Amino acid sequence: MKNILFAMGMAAFLTACDDAASATDNTPNKNQDNAEVQGDLSSDSEVMAQSSSSRRESIGSSNSADQLSYCKTETEDNCEYGTVIDDRDGNTYKTVKIGSQVWMAENLKFDSDSIKSECYGYQAENCEKYGRYYLWHTAIDRPEKECGHGDTCSLPQGNIQGVCMKGWHLPSKDEWETLLETVGGKLTAGMILKSQSEWYDDKNGVDAFGFSGVPGGRLQDNSYFDNKGFMGEFWSSTEYLGPFTSSTEYQNGGAYVMFLHYNNENAAIVHELKYFGLNVRCVKD
Repeated sequence: MKNILFAMGMAAFLTACDDAASATDNTPNKNQDNAEVQGDLSSDSEVMAQSSSSRRESIGSSNSADQLSYCKTETEDNCEYGTVIDDRDGNTYKTVKIGSQVWMAENLKFDSDSIKSECYGYQAENCEKYGRYYLWHTAIDRPEKECGHGDTCSLPQGNIQGVCMKGWHLPSKDEWETLLETVGGKLTAGMILKSQSEWYDDKNGVDAFGFSGVPGGRLQDNSYFDNKGFMGEFWSSTEYLGPFTSSTEYQNGGAYVMFLHYNNENAAIVHELKYFGLNVRCVKD
């Protein structure tokens, strides 16, 4: 079993990723509450410390001096939306401004003969809801022999357009961090950014800023899909170079992702294996 990398020793709060799950399996595996979680430790360990109920109270409280002004509620939606057309294939995407950043409010669907990507379960209709799944070297638009699993990739400074359309780029780890801070911090960012539907066991988000993070799951080993409904992972352009776990597999490094989970109201920046197929959200230059 290959478990995702997450905060140290917080297994009781996350579910396991069952490598044997089929692409159409909508039931959590029996070991989900016993996950081994590792990774980006220093900034995320305290995120897991509070109970789900206390976090939910903090989101809904109107008495907090730090209460954010959410642009989307159960009764109205005043978020600053827009659209962008991808000239490469004609796809139109909803966008949303969150703080100083402008994000795609849905997952990228771009595909071409030179850009290898897949739809969940290899079924084209799933691309409309969840977008396409890209290996990391594809997401950053670099050859696998240079930036694939086990390779340290030399990327230029500044924005990495990657698979994104002109004028947009694959977000860096720092840009994901900025988003989580803008919406109130990692402790509640999962509930704030998750979509209002599609999450397992009706553990949906409030989508308070219109980001609409969907639980697309992932493509494992470029061969099969799992965890749709349970988690969403979104690539960054930032490579992970250590420290490494004792697992030989993970000693080959990886890349950072923004991670959402159905059973958590927090969000986290963690590192993931480069040969997983994950979703892409682009951010405006």
